[in-house]
Amino acid sequence: PSEAPLPPAKAVRKAFSSPFSSLLVVVLTVLWTIPTLGLLVTSVRPKQDVANSGWWTFFTRPDATLANYHTVLFEGGFGVSGGLMPYLVNALAISVP
Repeated sequence: PSEAPLPPAKAVRKAFSSPFSSLLVVVLTVLWTIPTLGLLVTSVRPKQDVANSGWWTFFTRPDATLANYHTVLFEGGFGVSGGLMPYLVNALAISVP
């Protein structure tokens, strides 16, 4: 006697609830997150470190600074004089009732 085929919803649920599927999702999530971590680490590194070495060297020589954020928010650059802080305050004032 052969087994009756599973209904489509149960077949999909069974396929996506296997340990292999769970492991695959975890691996893909970690791989997808690595570039974001690289951007975050690069944003807190001094300019000369960013120019001379990769972001992964931060973990052996952590030299973090918030100077990049200060420059963007308060000093400006790239055609924005005065920084982005007034624009962020304006966006917050508009979006929060």
